[in-house]
Amino acid sequence: KQTSTALGLLSIFTLCFYVLTTQERGTLTTALLLQDVCSEFRSQFEAGGRLSCTRENDPVRDSSGKQHINKCLMCAEKFREGNLWQQNSSFCL
Repeated sequence: KQTSTALGLLSIFTLCFYVLTTQERGTLTTALLLQDVCSEFRSQFEAGGRLSCTRENDPVRDSSGKQHINKCLMCAEKFREGNLWQQNSSFCL
């Protein structure tokens, strides 16, 4: 019985620790997520300083609530702002 109690307490501690560290790393996680989301457009932007995006209607919305026509246009805006690495919000596709 003591073993199961100890395992239960360890499980609760582990879950709480995971939640706290995940919240603290949110900014880094978001930056890495945005980096991955926009990686397919990075070389085109770096080569010419801009992206040539279509107006294809495939909406994406970031966590600030701003809706973009498509992922390419969202990444173009993020690259132009120069904030790709410093985002403090999450991104949802």
